[in-house]
Amino acid sequence: MNYYWHRYGNYLLPAGTEPTTDVLLHFGGGDVASAWQEQVLLTCSAEQYCASGALGRLEPAREDRFPYFNGLVRDGLDRLEAARQSKREYSWINYGDTYGERAVNWTDQEYDLQWGLLMNFSRTGDMAFFDRGVEAASHTVQIDMINWSDDPSILGIMKEHSPWHVGGFGTPRPENTTYWFENGIWNTGHVWTQGTYLAYCLTGDRRYFQSIELLSEFLARSRTSFIESWVHRNYGWLTIATLGAYHTTADPYYLNAARFFMQNVVDRQDPGTGGLIHPIGECEHTPRHMGGKSFMTGVVMAGLTMLDEIEPRDDLKRSLTLASDWLWARMWNAEKMGFRYAQCPQFDGGAGVGAGVCMGLAHAYDIAGKPEYRDMLVQSMGRMVREGGPSGSGKGYAVQIRNTPYAIGAMDRWGMTEVPPPPARTPTVQLPAKLYMVPGQVAQLGVVVHYASAAPLDATAEIVRLPAGLKAETATVAWQMQRGATQAPVFRITGQAPDGAEVVVRWQAGEWQGDLTAAVHTRKAMEVGVGVGYVGDDQDPVGLALRTLGLRLEPLADLSPTTLAKYRALIIGREAHEKNFLSIRDNNANLLDFIHAGGTVVMMQIQNSSYQAAWLPAPLAFSNDSGSLGEIVATDHPLFTTPNRIESATGIVSYDTIVEAGDAWIVEMSDGEGTVLVVQPSPERYVVGEAQAQAPLTVEVCAQIMENIVAYLGSAR
Repeated sequence: MNYYWHRYGNYLLPAGTEPTTDVLLHFGGGDVASAWQEQVLLTCSAEQYCASGALGRLEPAREDRFPYFNGLVRDGLDRLEAARQSKREYSWINYGDTYGERAVNWTDQEYDLQWGLLMNFSRTGDMAFFDRGVEAASHTVQIDMINWSDDPSILGIMKEHSPWHVGGFGTPRPENTTYWFENGIWNTGHVWTQGTYLAYCLTGDRRYFQSIELLSEFLARSRTSFIESWVHRNYGWLTIATLGAYHTTADPYYLNAARFFMQNVVDRQDPGTGGLIHPIGECEHTPRHMGGKSFMTGVVMAGLTMLDEIEPRDDLKRSLTLASDWLWARMWNAEKMGFRYAQCPQFDGGAGVGAGVCMGLAHAYDIAGKPEYRDMLVQSMGRMVREGGPSGSGKGYAVQIRNTPYAIGAMDRWGMTEVPPPPARTPTVQLPAKLYMVPGQVAQLGVVVHYASAAPLDATAEIVRLPAGLKAETATVAWQMQRGATQAPVFRITGQAPDGAEVVVRWQAGEWQGDLTAAVHTRKAMEVGVGVGYVGDDQDPVGLALRTLGLRLEPLADLSPTTLAKYRALIIGREAHEKNFLSIRDNNANLLDFIHAGGTVVMMQIQNSSYQAAWLPAPLAFSNDSGSLGEIVATDHPLFTTPNRIESATGIVSYDTIVEAGDAWIVEMSDGEGTVLVVQPSPERYVVGEAQAQAPLTVEVCAQIMENIVAYLGSAR
């Protein structure tokens, strides 16, 4: 990744890039290295930066206001650095940038990462934002732009989605690559100036100004000589870019360009719907749907807001409120409190957060006072801040931080002190299809809940029909639904009833209620064999890890009793339940019969989204919050001793965390004649490179854990 520019003993640099390095030669004594690396910088307070008006209607961050939002922004910066260390985003050419979501490109600071960082420095005074923002701006002017060319038509352009920033290194196209712009492309939907201008204003380093001014001049000159066919994102970014120049230079040349760009939006906006219409490129229908995209409209709304704050105009305000009406009428998914991606039915079920549209919605509410504008803003921001979290990608983080401080500032002016959690959304409540009963034993029937809202919700479940011959210790359970956790209230049931007899449970939570049914299944006798098998498809990460390590286990053809009787031990792939491999959800009773008959089952990384409590002999409850391991308690268990001694697995992330376990669980539990082992962390992720091991964790330790698991299966009696 880092040395693509080194070929046959030579270093290749595309014409127009200007990579530079400051070098210090010091021949005296004293510790000057730290002073060189951490130079003294004279700064204003956050209150002074914001009060100046130079950054628009920006409010300073305060400890007693919007702590959730401020925490998200700061945590995102830490994630940005962790990603840099994990992905090795270093070297002379790459440093300051982040690797792209298309897996074959760098982001080239999409969408103006340095602006989001330096603007958040200005509102918080946190120097960590400043340092990372300057690194990003330095990369932009040195690597991502054409600073010199003998072709005036490309002088000042900024590349996008290009392999190795600007392309041109002749790298062969990887197999099965969807997007590949070998020599680099550019378009006006991927241009940003604000952050680099701000780096100049905060440091006084004219290198930032001289380089980014080339882009601004190019845009104002070349893009006003004709009207592009695009109306969505392109004219929004053109406006934002040229107003970034105007805010810095006060040159009316740039203001006039912004007027031209926004006039095209005003003139071409559909006056009936408020939509900014173009063919939906991802639409799979024939004929292709026409319409707008939420995130592109958000860019346009930001441009409208910026221009209207410089020179208030009725037509700009009308365009902004029309766009907001379109978002409400066509793109707002009220149930999921987010915005559909595009105006095509195939995207109707989606709901992206409103980080891109929030700045325009806040200004539209200030203009028109329509409560639906405020509802969309507050609820979508609540989803991102209170239920989501910082993005792990540079591009995603840039989206989260570039416009949102202005929405937070508006909410501050409206008298709010925090981004509230969004209203409760409909929970998903289920019973397992079958109530598994063993004669003479207590059966456990667990209610399975998936609840995405941040606000806790009181809930009850009641058995309203119980077949003759069965008795429940209690007919009603009560609990509080919590976001992200699969809560599993359990009914304890004894007795005997015919197979297929139905238990009916009625649940209620807030305004929602429903009836659920489970059919009785009595344990069936089964013989176990001698084989060790694998339940999962070829692409399951567990299967991939086993093959990587040369550990071959026989894949099962199905989960029928006849097939299961050939085996004594099984390992269940991480995605088996999620993807319903071999119809495992419907055949889980067969697996329980296998366990009671003496079989051993290892379940790897149970996923909260597909898990049901009745799929294990004893209930476990899961949350989808990721967490790290604690200390190893059962140090003498074969999982940690054979064939490899595992002293610590610290650093493995558990992406779905056990939040409640009964007394039967320590490392493994037994039921009938068999044994169940649940390996909830994900060592296989590190073995196949799906996740990068961070010290003190090593890939070798993860591989050893996988080897121990297979040995454990092999030793099953």
